[in-house]
Formats: sequence, structure tokens, C-alpha cells
Amino acid sequence: MERTIAFRDTLTEYVVTKKCRKGKDFCIELKEITENAGIPFESLSRKRKQRDRELIGTILDRFVQAGYLKGFTIGLATKMVEFWT
Repeated sequence: MERTIAFRDTLTEYVVTKKCRKGKDFCIELKEITENAGIPFESLSRKRKQRDRELIGTILDRFVQAGYLKGFTIGLATKMVEFWT
């Protein structure tokens, strides 16, 4: 539950502050999101990183449903989250 809250708060901050740029898409590394949520990225297991990536996707789906984002992609090869505003 704490992870969910930490990721939600971090993603909310990114979406709200970046949305002010009006129509400019942006990318953020999964590592940056995780560390800004207060979770040390390097110490996570591969399975934990996968679950966190899924959690981030679920939270971002809610932002899309609410109309804060047009969409997003999580690149597995690049380990980046691309936000479409």
C-alpha cells in the first residue's frame, strides 16, 4: 500500500507540473520515478521491478481515464515512460 501511495504521489507531481507545458510530450526514466518515490532502484529484484512497472501502468491508466493525459507508453527496452499530454 505504501508503494502505491508513493508512486501515485510521484506520478501526480510529474503529470501536474509537466502538464503546464501545454501539449508537449515528455519522457521520464523508470529509475527516476522509482527513486523519487523513495524506493532505491538498484536494490530491487527483477520481479519487483516488473511489479512496480505494472503498478505505474495501472496508476497512469487512471490518469488517462480522468483526462489528465492523452496516453502513455512504457518502453521495456529503453526503461522510459513517455507521457502524451
